[in-house]
Amino acid sequence: YSQTACGPVIEFVDVIASRQVNSTSPNAGGWIETSLVTYLNNEFYDKLPSDLKSVIIPTYPIVSGSTFQGTSPNIIAEDINLNKLYLLSGREVGFNLSDDNKKDVTKDTRILDYYESNNNDYSRIKKNLLGSNQTWWLRSAAYYYIPNFYRVIESGKYASYSTYNPASLAGVTPAFRIGTMPEFTVTFDTDGGSSVSAQTITYGQPATRPSTNPTKYMHTFDDWYTDDTYTT
Repeated sequence: YSQTACGPVIEFVDVIASRQVNSTSPNAGGWIETSLVTYLNNEFYDKLPSDLKSVIIPTYPIVSGSTFQGTSPNIIAEDINLNKLYLLSGREVGFNLSDDNKKDVTKDTRILDYYESNNNDYSRIKKNLLGSNQTWWLRSAAYYYIPNFYRVIESGKYASYSTYNPASLAGVTPAFRIGTMPEFTVTFDTDGGSSVSAQTITYGQPATRPSTNPTKYMHTFDDWYTDDTYTT
């Protein structure tokens, strides 16, 4: 458990499975393009008890690590793979990876509380599977090798490894946010026309199109726009 600026983050105590990060070679696209994202947010998520699912907040893990010849893009609201479960980044567990010093990782993420006061205590970073010490994956891509992501090795330190080789299995330790999704009020500006009721929406969910179009004397309603130049 760690408290962050975005709320409580829960991490599994130990490894839940040994898997590849990717089934193909390139790490292009970073974490959000990996097959491990699909596994965690579908097959594994479906196995969780319903009372746990009800408090998991879908989130947008900040880009971690630059991919070979590119930079990992952030997960944004429009992404279909908005993460319910994700892996921690090198920075979040206390490693100062050179790859994580790119783009907005350093200003938008920080060491989680659990690791911050114990980042020299490697026993806190080591994880087990069925009683055996395991390496475990981070979501940080490595920019200098095409297929590589970082992982925590048995000593509690880090190294980068190829992700797609069938022999390149490592532990998976998911993390997730919990809490109540915040709500926001969406208002509709009719530019002097008849009023349209505001909507209260939950974070991450879109507003719905009003059921009735506004009216205005000597004007014909065109459509709704998100900007005042009527282009979007």
